[in-house]
Amino acid sequence: MNLLVSDYDQTLFMDDLTFRINLKKLEEFRQSGNIFMLSTGREYSSIKSEVIRNKIPYDYISCGDGVALYDSDGKSLIHYQLNKNDLDYSTYLKLKYNSKIRIIDINSGTDKFPDHRIIEVKDIDYKNIILEIEKYFKQYLQHSDYIIKYNLICLIPKGVNKSTTIKFLEDKLKLQKNAIFTIGDHDNDCDMIHDYNGFSMVWGTRKAKQYALKKYLALSQLISNIEKNSDSFQKILRYR
Repeated sequence: MNLLVSDYDQTLFMDDLTFRINLKKLEEFRQSGNIFMLSTGREYSSIKSEVIRNKIPYDYISCGDGVALYDSDGKSLIHYQLNKNDLDYSTYLKLKYNSKIRIIDINSGTDKFPDHRIIEVKDIDYKNIILEIEKYFKQYLQHSDYIIKYNLICLIPKGVNKSTTIKFLEDKLKLQKNAIFTIGDHDNDCDMIHDYNGFSMVWGTRKAKQYALKKYLALSQLISNIEKNSDSFQKILRYR
């Protein structure tokens, strides 16, 4: 039994044709007794709506860059909460920038964990506002890290990343590391790419490609390599 962990945007989902091929390969992968986890920086309601609309076959969803983990029944398995002081900082920013930013709840739609974690800058001058907020966070944040992605700043408790939820499943399902494969395209995927048999998309960030064992044009290609498990594929793996 293998565990495949994939980022969503620009990894599982790209153009419509590649997406459909990826989904078909994923279904075959799971029907063979393997496990698939989506790992995304999105909040839960956002990724769940994508799953429902596109009929994505999955076993687990990790959202908020490792902040929360849900099974296919929507049950919360992990949830890391931000320090209250850091939540107060995000509220202060909302008052300062008003309609220029939007604060998104990672677990929106669940009611259980009302933590503000993603700051979306909606202003046309978003780059300068991002720089201002980053300067503020560098000065005041004590218990959290942050990830900047385009016009988004994602707050994450220190020590939490996409590998956190994978490690939970690794222990829960008693998996060996040679049975865990990860793939992504952005800096927030680097931990899971580095910590496991990790791969990147060919258009990934420089850091993501630096950690990757190999680069792919489509997720379906990685799935085919895992299934075939050829000697040449084995040789490049970090864990064999």
